[in-house]
Amino acid sequence: MRVAIAHNLRTTDDVSEVVFTSRETVDSVAEAIAGLGHEPVPVEVSGPVADTVERLEDCAPDLVYNLAEGWTDGARQPFYTGLYAALGLPFTGSPAHVQALAMDKYATKLVVAGHGVRTPRSQFLRDARDLDPARFEPPVIVKPNHEGTSRGITQESVVDSAAEAAALAADLLREYGAGVLVEEYVPGVDVTVPWLEIAGDDGGGALDATEVLIHDLAASGRRHGIMDYGFKNYSNRPLTGVAPSASFRTPARLPSAVLAELAASTATTARALGCRDLARVDFRVGDDGVPHLLEVNVLPGLDPTQSIHHAGRLAGLHPTQGVVRAVVASAARRWGLAAEPVQPTAVGV
Repeated sequence: MRVAIAHNLRTTDDVSEVVFTSRETVDSVAEAIAGLGHEPVPVEVSGPVADTVERLEDCAPDLVYNLAEGWTDGARQPFYTGLYAALGLPFTGSPAHVQALAMDKYATKLVVAGHGVRTPRSQFLRDARDLDPARFEPPVIVKPNHEGTSRGITQESVVDSAAEAAALAADLLREYGAGVLVEEYVPGVDVTVPWLEIAGDDGGGALDATEVLIHDLAASGRRHGIMDYGFKNYSNRPLTGVAPSASFRTPARLPSAVLAELAASTATTARALGCRDLARVDFRVGDDGVPHLLEVNVLPGLDPTQSIHHAGRLAGLHPTQGVVRAVVASAARRWGLAAEPVQPTAVGV
């Protein structure tokens, strides 16, 4: 089976390319696909659409392994999956309408809340004057509604009053005109839960949760333990001479009842949104032990340092290639293609 690895290659450290795929990740995905006995063909999909279509048609793949993030706005990811569908090409991951929904944080919260998943109270704004202070208990966090990789989020995003929230929302709307989200801030810890559809037969698809432990807050000039843009991209926006650091603990050391709710909420979220093959659900577990869903990433990063690989290994997958192989097997099963089956063990829900 010929598998096109569709990607936007990261060539600079510019903010416009922060979500693009590194050469290391493309090579890692290619190695995993080759390990299944398939032919990987990296296809760069940046640039004019006509050129992208020509590259894909020249490749004539049986399956597109989709890594394409696109440029900034809420339609950047679904553009590519919509293109594959229009060309009649089977592809990995969620379809365009699911990607568009997941990139809209507020719409995602409305959907999952309707299925019983906890999420912080919030308000979507296109005009800062519409802010309703009665909806929230401060502090709140103000962030772009459609961005990923923490773009637009800084330590100053957490504010203690409605006036500060409105002023910050007005500032963000000048750069992120598609809308901003004002959300109750949950003091606690970030926890991410990977989801693999192929694991759904045994437990809903949720793998072990990863706890994000942020260190050196005071020394690095930070007041809040959040994964803001400056934290994730320290080389681009250092605050002080001390780099913040984090460790990732998989499985998370949380009470069993909390872990069970995280797994159940992840499985429910994936079903409610219509996710396919893989996703990552990001939570904030409050100091009171209550998990709150923040957002869903249906195109999670797969660079070799990502915690999803550790969770996959704990589920019985190959330590570095298992997630990619599971995604290929899941997509091949859905599209009726020939591929070696891979069966990870999901967390029970």
